[in-house]
Amino acid sequence: GEATLPWDSVEARSQTSETLLNVLCSSPPGVIEALLAELGVLAGASTPFVSDTLTEDELAGLARVPRVTVGAHGVGHLWLPALATPDRFAEIWGSRERLQRVVRQNIDAFAYPYGGYDSATRALVEASGFRIAVTTEARRCARGDSPLLLPRFDAALMTPQDVASLAGR
Repeated sequence: GEATLPWDSVEARSQTSETLLNVLCSSPPGVIEALLAELGVLAGASTPFVSDTLTEDELAGLARVPRVTVGAHGVGHLWLPALATPDRFAEIWGSRERLQRVVRQNIDAFAYPYGGYDSATRALVEASGFRIAVTTEARRCARGDSPLLLPRFDAALMTPQDVASLAGR
C-alpha cells in the first residue's frame, strides 16, 4: 500500500530516511534495486539509479586535499550487526586495508553502514585500529560522547537554512 512520508523538517526527513532504510535493509538484493528505481521515479528522476562511487584515482586525489578525511565504510556496505563475527570483522578490517592501499595514508575514521552498530561491532571497529567512528544519529556532539559512536548530520537531508542553523547563523 501507499504511505505518506513527511519531509518538511530535518527531523521528519531523518525519520522518513530511517523508515526507508529499515525497508531496504530487510529486503533481498533484487527488491532493493527495484525499490531504489521506484523511489527515483517518485522523486522525478529522469535517469535510473546509478552508483556515484569514486574511482581509486579520484579517491586518492581526494585524500590529498588538505582538511579532508577519508574514512572506511565497509567493503560491501552491509548491515554489520546482522553478520557473523568473522564476516563483520572482514567487512571492517578489509575496508580499512583496501583504503590504506589506495590512498597510501593511515585510515583511522569509520562510518557505520546505515548507521548500524551494536557493542560487538563497536569493539571490532576499535580492534581494527579506528580512532573515530560516526553513526547516523542526527544531533550535535556532546561532552562524553564515545569517539567510536559520534553522531552526525546527513547534509543530503538538510536545506541551506538547516546547515546555517546548526552553524549558529
